[in-house]
Amino acid sequence: MVMPDTPPPRPEADLRVGFTAELACAPLVVAAELGLWSQRGLSVQLSRELGVAGLRNQLLEGNLHAAQVPCGLPLALLAEADRSPETPPPLWVGMPLSHGGQTLVLSESLWPSGTPENAAAAHPLRSRQKRVVTLGLASRHSAQAATVREWMRMVEWNEEQVHLAVIPMAQLSAHLRAGNIDGFCAGPLAAAEALMDQPGAASRAGRVVTCSNPGRPPLPETVLGLRSAWAHRSPKQSRLLMSGLMEACRFCDDPSHRPQVAEWLSRRHYLHRPVDQILQAWNTSTQRGSAHESSKIPSLVFQASDAYPDTAALSRWIFDHALEAEERRIIPISALDKVFRTDLSGTESGTHTRSLQRATPRGRGPKTPDTAERTQSAPL
Repeated sequence: MVMPDTPPPRPEADLRVGFTAELACAPLVVAAELGLWSQRGLSVQLSRELGVAGLRNQLLEGNLHAAQVPCGLPLALLAEADRSPETPPPLWVGMPLSHGGQTLVLSESLWPSGTPENAAAAHPLRSRQKRVVTLGLASRHSAQAATVREWMRMVEWNEEQVHLAVIPMAQLSAHLRAGNIDGFCAGPLAAAEALMDQPGAASRAGRVVTCSNPGRPPLPETVLGLRSAWAHRSPKQSRLLMSGLMEACRFCDDPSHRPQVAEWLSRRHYLHRPVDQILQAWNTSTQRGSAHESSKIPSLVFQASDAYPDTAALSRWIFDHALEAEERRIIPISALDKVFRTDLSGTESGTHTRSLQRATPRGRGPKTPDTAERTQSAPL
C-alpha cells in the first residue's frame, strides 16, 4: 500500500496583531515581511487601526490577540470603575517595542514675531497668554504624555492652562496646520511632517521644543500588549510571537537595514507614506526644512536593553510617568507584577535564530499580510 506524502505541519494558530500607522510599528512589519513568525510555526495577521482607542477596543472585545500599544495603556485599564482588585488584568505586557522619539512641537503662532530658532523652550510663554493652549496626543498613557507634563512643569503651567486632545497620530500634523491645535507631542514621523515646508504654505507648521535631558536613556514608548485570556491559554505561542519581534527589533536597529524597512513601511497597508519621508523622519540629519529644528528630534530605537535592564525598572517608570495622578491613586503597586509578566519573556528561539546578515531580504518577500483599518471610536 502506497502511503500519501505527509502534509506540511499547519500553523499552530491564526493570530491577529494590531498596530497604528507610525514609525514605531516597524518591528511588527519586519517580522511579517521577513517571515520571522512563520518560521516559528505561527500564522500572524496584522491589523491596522486608526488610533489607540481602536486598538484598545479590539483587544478588549477579543478581536485582537495582541497589539503594539502605548506603554501605560495596560496599567491604565486597571483603573476603570467596573474593575475589582481580584479581576485579572485584561492585558499583559510581554515586552517593550520602541523607545525614544518623543517630540514636542509648538505652532509657529505661539512664538512671538522675530523669535530666534534657538530660543529657550519657555520663551513664547513669557507673554503669559490668557487663552488655553490645546496640545494633541495619541494617548494620555504614553511617554509622549509624560513629555508634555515635564514641559508644563518647566514653564510653570498648570492643567487649567493646557487642554490635551486625543488625536490619532497620523492626523496630528494636519490638525496643527489647520490651526485646530496649538501643538502636539508625537513620534518622529509626525514631528518631521510638521517641520517640513509644504507646497503653497508660507512656512513650516511648528517648531520643536526641547525639555528632556539628552543624556538620559530613551523613554519607553510602546509595548506589546497581550490579551491575557489568550496568553494564559497559549504561553508557547506568546513566547514565539515575542521571539520573532525580538529578532525584528534587532534588524530595525541596524542602520544598514533602514532603506529596506522604509520600503516595507511605505506600502499602502502599513504607513502609506513616501519612502523618502520615512527615511527623513528616521534620519534626522537628512530632513528637509529647518536643519536646526530637525536636529532636535530624538532618535527612535527598538532593542533598548541598556536603557531598562530589568522589568521592574521599566514598569516602575511607566507607573510613575505614563499614568495620570488619579490612576496612580487607584492602582496598587502590586499590580505591576500582574501586568508586566517576566515569565513570558523567554525567547524560545532555539533553532529559529539566524544571523541578521543572512536575513537580508531578497527581491520578493512573503505574502503581504491582510490588514484592516477602523475608525477611532472613543478617546482614551
